[in-house]
Amino acid sequence: MPVACLSIPHFSIRVALAAAAEAKAKAAAASATTTNDSGHASPDHFHYDGRTPIILRDPERTDTVVIDANAEAARHGIRPGQHLREATALSPLAVIVARDPVAETQRADSILKHLLAISPLVEADEHDPGCWYIDLIGLERYYGSLEGAARAIHRCVPAGVNPRIAIAPTRFAARVVAGRAETPETRILDEAQAQAFLATASVTWLPLDPGLIRQFQKLGLSTLGTLAQFDDRKLFARFGKPGRTAWELANGIDRRPVMATRLPLTITEAASFTNPTSSLPVVMAWLHHLVTRAFRRPDLRDRFVGKVILHAMLERGGSWTRTLVLKTPSGAEQLMQSLRLRLQSLEVSAPIERIAIILTDIMPEAARQQVLPALRQRTDGHLQGVVTQLAQRYGISPLYRIVEVEPWSRIPERRHALLVFDP
Repeated sequence: MPVACLSIPHFSIRVALAAAAEAKAKAAAASATTTNDSGHASPDHFHYDGRTPIILRDPERTDTVVIDANAEAARHGIRPGQHLREATALSPLAVIVARDPVAETQRADSILKHLLAISPLVEADEHDPGCWYIDLIGLERYYGSLEGAARAIHRCVPAGVNPRIAIAPTRFAARVVAGRAETPETRILDEAQAQAFLATASVTWLPLDPGLIRQFQKLGLSTLGTLAQFDDRKLFARFGKPGRTAWELANGIDRRPVMATRLPLTITEAASFTNPTSSLPVVMAWLHHLVTRAFRRPDLRDRFVGKVILHAMLERGGSWTRTLVLKTPSGAEQLMQSLRLRLQSLEVSAPIERIAIILTDIMPEAARQQVLPALRQRTDGHLQGVVTQLAQRYGISPLYRIVEVEPWSRIPERRHALLVFDP
């Protein structure tokens, strides 16, 4: 089962640098359009200097820690999870860049669409940005050879990325081979070669709980080769199913198939501000306009939305994103009510110059049985709305009702209980 792994090292750093270069180019020449021949950053090209220590931070996180660091920063002792003060003390010349989640999503979706043109079975690694698995069963005949398929995969990424591409019998072996490559290259391994390569790899490559991996290392099982030679029955007896899984992966046994990624139906509406703003009333007014415009589309006629993604491009570069999963599928009015509740404490690090709303999880309108108006209590609807608003605001309903449980008990705490109030 040939499986290819496409890995772009430090994907988030590359995207952040490219987005920063684009913002700098726009600020220097606002009236000029960037092209591939202009010398400015292009949306289809990454700019990455591996000789400069680069640290990635997340502007949305309250704790200022290192999210990622390139190889040069790692040589100075900088590791993900460190505090930024500690990292800058280790390397005072390190460049700190802010993560750009909007640009990451756009670049990743673009690469995924190109990969789906090669194989219908493409899966993005949710734990490793910039990593994709491609099932190549039968495609070597279409492309002439596995080398031809690898060249087709290489054409799916922007110029200057220098990706690592590995083809192996299993997805785990392909991931380890691609991840350990220090230079841009394409490697194709058969079963024997993949097993020999895995024997020298660290157990940290196992897609298991970090605590379990630390226990392996304390037992002297620091490489996959030593783990493969260990008695699998003892591993299963001590660690259970994860221990058996680790032993199988170390021996080149990986039964996990490449799961097909389906591009969902999405509706996107965007607007650019003439004057960048951070005023919440202005932002909410534009969101209302975008939601109204989106629900006028034929694709949303008589349909509800289950998830909303908000993207905001900030002034002087950077971005802000929020994903809102709605408790119940909503139309335009219910969606705007949820947005007002979720964004009432919105804070951004810079004025917003462009905002986009992406509606997904689109489903047909579901019929709901309602009580006849003559039989409905007048206060039920109002009370239900108040409880719903409070639950959305605080995460749980703050209203409770007292219920008798053991009125005969001598202990007062056992006589009654508090239950969540649901009118």
